[in-house]
Amino acid sequence: MQTLTEKKFLEEFYNTKGHNWRKDKTSGRYLVYVYDEAYKNHRKLLSKPTKQALDKAVIKHYHANESTFEDLYFDYYSLRFGTESNSTRDRWDCTWNTYFANNPFIQKPISQYSLGDIEDFVYPIVNKKMTRKQTQKILNILKEVFHRSVSKDYRVNNPMTEFSIPDSYFVREYDKDVEESVLNSFEFKLLQKELFREIEDFPKYSTAFAILLDAYTGARAGEVVAWKWSDISFKKGIISIRRAESRHSKRNEQGEKIKGYDYIIGDVKTKNSRHNLPLSKNALKVLHLLKDWQKEHNIHTDWLFVNTDGQRITASILEQKYRRLWKRLDLDSGNGGIHCLRKTFCTELALKGMSIYELQKLMGHSDIATTQKYYIKIGIDNENSLQYLETL
Repeated sequence: MQTLTEKKFLEEFYNTKGHNWRKDKTSGRYLVYVYDEAYKNHRKLLSKPTKQALDKAVIKHYHANESTFEDLYFDYYSLRFGTESNSTRDRWDCTWNTYFANNPFIQKPISQYSLGDIEDFVYPIVNKKMTRKQTQKILNILKEVFHRSVSKDYRVNNPMTEFSIPDSYFVREYDKDVEESVLNSFEFKLLQKELFREIEDFPKYSTAFAILLDAYTGARAGEVVAWKWSDISFKKGIISIRRAESRHSKRNEQGEKIKGYDYIIGDVKTKNSRHNLPLSKNALKVLHLLKDWQKEHNIHTDWLFVNTDGQRITASILEQKYRRLWKRLDLDSGNGGIHCLRKTFCTELALKGMSIYELQKLMGHSDIATTQKYYIKIGIDNENSLQYLETL
């Protein structure tokens, strides 16, 4: 006797394109094709004397050959990434190891997952701990694994098409207070003064120049370290964002992670990121001082930010430098990461009245909701407002 689950599986299976059973007029046998990678075109013909026997053969075939969620994850993973190393693969590794790898959820045969099983797995992870954007990394893995199960005929449907998370489960983006991520006016001036003092000493590295230019343009750190002199038009007073640095885990020939990272210059984060930025007087001042620094050290390179050996500095070096400086100056505002300079820049322009659409374009945000965060829960306080930007 068939279980309710088996009856539902057979009903959906036979209604799927390419799996309609038929009765041969000559032999009277019942026929249907099933998925099997060992056969040509991955199709194996089952032939039985009765419809009941055919049903049993179909169920037996898929139970005998069925993979678990974990099996299909690594099947899809090797198909998608191979031995290639990139930041997307690193994110998948991190998400899998954090939420899936040690969870019994991944051990069930793939056909046995119900919508309730997925809800029981996801809801406790998300509930009041994650934003909708953060949750997407988990959902991407679930969608792709179940999609793979459908393409291999282990399932006739992808349960993720019906899955959703109520809004009440998420931490709202703007609940992460923007004010906690920006420098106040006094501490920005203190940081600025210290960086200019370092520049006057003609340091070995150009990190102080890079941090200042980051603060005066609002660019991402990965975009800053990818700048070249050829990106600048001093006549027009603009600098172009054309490329960005990304960090990938090093991998061996088998695609396994090994110690260290590769820092690769490639395309920008989004198509909106490719744009021109106006250079304020302060930004131009930093660039002229940087030219003098490179000339003094006899450096001949198109890269803006290098050490005295001409080697390009990375965004990780900028981050480390900024964090040490933030701690040494004992700053209270901001969060100690260099990205707070971009948030400070964006917040100041919002405070000064720049329209949200102009600011979105200037910052290179692909989603206006990202820009909108800087207009929410920020009270305009003229006494504490940053005054480091001139009129652009």
